[in-house]
Amino acid sequence: MKLIINYLFNKIGDNHYDKEVLLYGLEVLVYNIFTLFLLIIISLIFKNYYFGFFFIPVFSILRITIGGYHCKTIYGCTTLMAVIYSLTNILMQFNYYNLILKIISPFLIFVLLFIKPSVENRINFGQFDVYYKYLLQVLFILFYFVLFNSTAFSPVFSALLIVEIMYQLYLITHKL
Repeated sequence: MKLIINYLFNKIGDNHYDKEVLLYGLEVLVYNIFTLFLLIIISLIFKNYYFGFFFIPVFSILRITIGGYHCKTIYGCTTLMAVIYSLTNILMQFNYYNLILKIISPFLIFVLLFIKPSVENRINFGQFDVYYKYLLQVLFILFYFVLFNSTAFSPVFSALLIVEIMYQLYLITHKL
């Protein structure tokens, strides 16, 4: 990794701070790629490729936009993600999980209203600032009706459920 950082540093930056930022960014990229491959392997183990095809990108977009609980180390993060993804795959085997998910999904969409977005998570339309959370809410309302009888419903709304739980955990751990 040092060779890559030195190469990038020579092309981009000229101070010590830039080198540290490049190193951190490269480490995060490598660990995220590793985590993605781990989730793909878990999908293969559970023979639930379709679930992974929808869950992983929706979860990633929601986590970036909404945020939530973060582990103290990258290893803890990778382990937690593998456990969450595995448990969700196990829950998908039960019809009751899918039924409960369909029942609570309107509530999950409503909860998006109360998530405090960061300043970066908005788009400027002329005089108006629109937070991504409102766009997500509109999208998930559409997803709810369009995907309701589709097999894509459970992975999409499982991702929303897990991200909202992680957001609530973040609030709880930062109030203590």
